[in-house]
Amino acid sequence: LDDMKTQYDQANQQHQQYTNDANNFQSALSNLQATANAKYEEIHKLCKELSKICSRFNFVDELHANIESMRQDARLIQNVNIRKNAESEIARLEKLANDLSSNRVRHDTSISDFAIYNSNTHDDYDDIMSTNQSPNIQYIGKSKFGKKLKNIFKKK
Repeated sequence: LDDMKTQYDQANQQHQQYTNDANNFQSALSNLQATANAKYEEIHKLCKELSKICSRFNFVDELHANIESMRQDARLIQNVNIRKNAESEIARLEKLANDLSSNRVRHDTSISDFAIYNSNTHDDYDDIMSTNQSPNIQYIGKSKFGKKLKNIFKKK
């Protein structure tokens, strides 16, 4: 009977030890995830700042190259849970790349990057012309609106 009580006490101690270890592991994992989230936010902020400084450097292309490399590495993972975690991290990086791409489009585009077209009265706007000063600017030449645009863009 004493032998069984000793075995029970040892099993109970091991169970408590394993429970504590599992809780510590979960806590450490949560801390790592919170740290990773903070780092993603910091990376996002720094990439935005760097894109203002280095306008010719394309962070999105660089991220996509790294993402492809990570995808290839993730395909080699045999454990399903670890592979899913890797794929979710890759998806987060893709979201970061897409956010950077959409921010770049939003911040880098100017009126010179868009064609101007009035769809309500398109029969008046048959003659699409470009200004000499900026070949990307298109305005509609037959209407009063088009002439005003031409004058505005010539002033700039």
